[in-house]
Amino acid sequence: MKETIPVSARVLLNKELEDLQLRLIGGKEGLNRIIERPRPQKPGLALAGFTKAVKENRVQIIGTMELDYLETMSEEKRKVRVDTLCQQSISAIVLSRDHPPPPELLDACNSGDIPLFSSPASSGRLIERLTYFLQDQLAPRRTVSGDLVDVYGLGVLITGKSSVGKSECALELVKRGHRLVSDDVVMVRRFPNDVLIGRPGNERIRNRLEIRGIGIINVHHMFGVTAVAPEKTIDLVIDLQHWDETIEYDRLGADAKSARILDVEIPLIEMPVSPGRNIALLVEIATRAKLLKNMGYDEPKEFIDKLQEDLIRNARS
Repeated sequence: MKETIPVSARVLLNKELEDLQLRLIGGKEGLNRIIERPRPQKPGLALAGFTKAVKENRVQIIGTMELDYLETMSEEKRKVRVDTLCQQSISAIVLSRDHPPPPELLDACNSGDIPLFSSPASSGRLIERLTYFLQDQLAPRRTVSGDLVDVYGLGVLITGKSSVGKSECALELVKRGHRLVSDDVVMVRRFPNDVLIGRPGNERIRNRLEIRGIGIINVHHMFGVTAVAPEKTIDLVIDLQHWDETIEYDRLGADAKSARILDVEIPLIEMPVSPGRNIALLVEIATRAKLLKNMGYDEPKEFIDKLQEDLIRNARS
């Protein structure tokens, strides 16, 4: 199920942003203000009086140019412009290059409960870094059951019912030189352009596999740092299914199927499992076929096209 976790201005105090050295210097009562847009905004037009340019629930970055512009105003006019900005539905204000806040701005943030931060970083660096961080925080997400493995550079999500052999398949793939991202539970996030990125659904399971009869194994310790990956795009879903003699399985690979995750369609292969089948090898072959298809080569389609050409040629002769 899709998770909807509100993101507040408090997230700017996250340890992941330690490189920005953000300090809260005012408006601490407003840390629960909601952030809805990932890219921060510079409020130059708003300080000039055009407040329609201010996007709601967005972080505002005030840098050297904005502060120099405020200095050109009289104290009374500066107060009016700053108060007008702070009356908008903004999430927080960040001062770049550790600039001291104008008294009017500090007073407006304290009285209006707008978090006011300071950072030694430049405005450009703040916008770039906060955009990347907030895109991750605001991305729609949900947890799915399965194993995510980086196979030949593609993210392969292995799904299936309990005891079908997902973890064992992932372990064999790691043994064959591929990289484990997550076992059992995958947290999937949807980014712009419908890109799905998966990572471990729980930090406790990162780099670990649960193998029935053996227990928990640490893939990082057992196979080395190159055997694991922190996250990966999801490019292919392979659903392992117990072999059922009553089902007519696709023999040509021409029946294109897809799995729907966070309203994004991902190519799906339903792979029957039975004694004697090397599932890890078949996953590798399926991934290679997907890579070839990405480059424009579709073997099932070419086979069917040639078969139809032969049938037409034979019918005319």
